[in-house]
Amino acid sequence: MNTIAEFLGLLRPTDIIELNSGDYLFRQNNTARGIFLVKKGCVKLLRDSVDGNTVIMYIAQSNDSLAEASLFSSHYHCHAKSDSRAQVFFYDKETVLTYLSADTALAFDFIEVLSKQIQRLRLLIELRGVRSPKERFVQYLRLMVDSNRELQIKSTYKDLAETLGMTHETFYRLLRQLEQDKLITRRDNTIMLSV
Repeated sequence: MNTIAEFLGLLRPTDIIELNSGDYLFRQNNTARGIFLVKKGCVKLLRDSVDGNTVIMYIAQSNDSLAEASLFSSHYHCHAKSDSRAQVFFYDKETVLTYLSADTALAFDFIEVLSKQIQRLRLLIELRGVRSPKERFVQYLRLMVDSNRELQIKSTYKDLAETLGMTHETFYRLLRQLEQDKLITRRDNTIMLSV
């Protein structure tokens, strides 16, 4: 198993939820009832920070799961807000946990996938500590590009800027500069790393 979506494919969804752009799937501190799989559209996980700002935690698109930590929590730790029309499968917490407890090998696969997600999040936190926006973004690209040295942007450049802790104005200037310096090329929602 490489993704939580593969695991959830083994289960029948408890519910299928249709969302319009701007609808909330759940809100921070709501009672955690289960986990979700985005079948169509885009759902952002947003967290209200202590300073009153909202931070993008994750952007889930087709076949991305979300709220996995809720399996072991009494409440959701962030908001899930639809960024477009979306269809989301809901899987009840008790059903998922019962299924995992019945198959040790499957449970270990599930833990491995979650561990990789934690590693990715820690990497993003580490990158936010890099002071230079240019160096932060270039390091991000080096770590996230595929074997063709390409990065598919799942949502918008503005969302990516926020994820990296930059204003979108700074990020767009940086993209132009990197293109002029021939360090990257862009095509639609793909960034190709040249170095």
